[in-house]
Order: sequence, then C-alpha cells, then structure tokens
Amino acid sequence: MFTLFEIAINLFEGWLILYFMKSKLYISKPCLCADILCVTACTTFYSLYLFIEMPSNDIIIYVFPFLYSLFVSKTKWYLSLFWTLMLAVLFTSTASLYTHAFAMIFSTSMSSLMAPGLLRTLLLISSNTVLYFIIRSASKLSKDHLYLSWPALLTFLAVSIGILIAEECFYRLQQTVGGEASVYILGNTCLLVCSMLTIHLFHFLSESSARESQYKFEIGLYISTLNHQEEFKRIYEGLIQLRHDFRHHLDALNILITQNATQEAQAYLSSYRAEFDKSDLFTTGCTMADALLTAKRMTMKAHGIRFDFTSCPLNVLPLEPPKFCAVVGNLLDNAIEGTLRVKHPDASPVISLTLSRVHNVFRIVCENPCNPQSVKQEKGIWRSSKRRSSYSDFHGIGISSIRRIIGEANGNCFFTTHGPLFHADLTIPFPHVSENEEASIHESNRRSRHLPS
Repeated sequence: MFTLFEIAINLFEGWLILYFMKSKLYISKPCLCADILCVTACTTFYSLYLFIEMPSNDIIIYVFPFLYSLFVSKTKWYLSLFWTLMLAVLFTSTASLYTHAFAMIFSTSMSSLMAPGLLRTLLLISSNTVLYFIIRSASKLSKDHLYLSWPALLTFLAVSIGILIAEECFYRLQQTVGGEASVYILGNTCLLVCSMLTIHLFHFLSESSARESQYKFEIGLYISTLNHQEEFKRIYEGLIQLRHDFRHHLDALNILITQNATQEAQAYLSSYRAEFDKSDLFTTGCTMADALLTAKRMTMKAHGIRFDFTSCPLNVLPLEPPKFCAVVGNLLDNAIEGTLRVKHPDASPVISLTLSRVHNVFRIVCENPCNPQSVKQEKGIWRSSKRRSSYSDFHGIGISSIRRIIGEANGNCFFTTHGPLFHADLTIPFPHVSENEEASIHESNRRSRHLPS
C-alpha cells in the first residue's frame, strides 16, 4: 500500500515537471501524447528506485523534460536547457532541504527517513506541498526572452549550471563525509534562494527589455507621424496652389467668354484639361492607398527620386485597408530613407513598388538603392550602420511593424540585398473567396495597367 502511495507522489512530481516546463516554453506543437509520455517517463524513473538499486544519479531524470521541450516547443535549445537546469535545482534543493530538516528536527538518520512509515509520509507530503508552491510561483514569472541579449542569456545559463554543480557537490559531500545536518540545510537554502533570485532576475530583465523595446517602438511611431504630417502639409500647400491657379484659369475663361471668343475659350479649356490629365493621380480601387501613394510620391519628388509603380486593382485586399497602408507606407518610408543615404551622381534614383495577385496570394515587391556596407542585420532586424541620426536606435521599427502585420495574416516576409539594391518581398494569403469574386478579380487583373511616375 505504501508503494502505491509513493508511486502517486512520483506521478504528482512528474506532473509538476510538465507544468513548469509548459509554463516556460513557447509551445508550437501541442501534443497530449507527448505530455503523457513525459509524465510517464518521469514517474517510471522515480518509481524504479522503489524496486531496484539505481546506480545512476537521479539528475538524469531531467533529460526527459529537456527532450520534451525540444519536441513540442519553438524555444531555443539553450533556453530550454536553462529552464531544465532551474527546474532540477528547485527540485533537488527542496528535497535535500526537507530531508536534512526532518533528520535534524526528529533526530533520526537518513536511512530511517527512507523507510516506509509515518515519518516518511509526513516528509513526502510536506516537501511536495512546498515544492508545489515554489514551482507555481516560479512558473508565474515571465518566460519572454526575445529582447534579452546573447551575453545575458549565456550568463543566466552559466549561473544555472553553477548552481546545479554546487547542489551536486553538496550531495557528494554528504555521501562521503557526512557532517551536521544544519550545514546542509543552510547550503540548500542558499541554493534554493539563489535559484529563485535567478528566475526573478530573468523576469525583471525580460520585462525591462520589453518595455525598452516598446518605448523605442512608440518613439519610432512618433517620428513616423511627424514625417507624415510633413507629407500632408505638402499636400495641403499643393491644394492651396491649385486653388490659386484655378482661380486664374476661371478669370481667363470668363474674359474669353465675355469677349465671345468661343474658340479661344475651348482651346484654353482643352489645354487645361490635357495638363490636368497629366497630373499624378492614382486610381487603384482603394482610396486610402491612393492617398498614401500620392503623399509618398510627392515626398520622392521633393528629393529627386523617381517612383516606378505597378499595381493590380486594389478593390479587394488581403488585409484591412489601414493595415495594408501601414505595410506599404513603412516599405516606402524605409525605401526613401535608404535611397537618401546613397549618392547618385549620374541619374535620379528609382524606387520601384509592384503590387500583384496570383490566385489567392497577394504579393508586394519593393526595391530601392542602398549601400550594402551601411545596412546590417541585428537579431533579424535590418538597421543602418551609420549613426548620424539621434534616432538611429529606432531604425528597424518599420520592418518590425511589417513583420508583425504580415505574420498576423499568416504571410511571409523576405528582406535581402542584391548588390546595390535592397529588396523586400511580401506574400499575403487571401481569405476564402467565392467563384464569382474570383472571376471578378481575374477580370480586374486583365484590365490592370502600369502607373508610371
């Protein structure tokens, strides 16, 4: 009967191991069979000690949760190893601490505590109760490591290894030398406190790094808003100029009509209409996109950049219009910024943007001149290596925003450099559409046209 009780305790500890690991991992492939297998493996390994002499160290049991993390999680292996080591320290320190505490309080030997009976029952119940609350409190802390640097992650890994080595040294010392139980109680208490402090420090640094990244993102949005305000200011000034010119045209036509110069008035109106037809107008089928493209083209013209634009009809989009405009706007902002960093002595630079659709996949391709030596990737984020701007720390915010929006739509982003060109290629799947909508889209694509700048 007592054997079944110990097996039940082992099953509970196997569940605690699974609970802790799942709280610290980014599970990409949820698998109930893997969960059951992990708990079963841990329970079986612990239970073998009840029937046979196990020559190996019970630290080997933590291989199971580590292998489990590699199978079901997209968390990097070194983070999985870190959390596995911290789990091992929490388990072994708590068990050793309670074992020595019971030996000192009840003035008994280790062998007596291992024998079935009331004392061992109290030891198992009390130690596992405390262990549950320790694991639960540790599991509630942040698991986010996306903003931590490599040195910080390696430091945490090294600290966890050091704590586990210290725990093993205490265990070996007890087996070979013995000594006062109070010494081992103090040592294991210190190791347990160190492990909890390490987890809390990991949580604190992760939260601080995440807040810093959020602040940079918000400042980047503020800078982008200032740029957009300048663009709309130019559009407004252009409208004021058009209104002023239009008044002169009306005065000229009024004079010609008053003088009964009908033919001259018609010729004047025809020339004005021909000039108006040459104006930069976008008719993509999406009013928000037309306004955005107009603003960006005005910005490019102000800097002597030519805009080469090719589009399919945008009356049906794979994203909500505000999100679609955010993606295209960030692409063009980055393209303009990258182009302005390159000297173009011979000809005006060109930024090309192509919007196309093939079946149920929408594609956005943007190319702009760049200096391959002045751009680099840091943690997957493209940044300028030139630190001329006081806002250089906020470079890469636009691409991060694009990745987030496209990722939410289950799309893909590819950013590469090909010689002197920076190339962005985005693909976004459309939601399911009916056959009639598909036929309408194909007809619109057939009549789509190239819109030069």
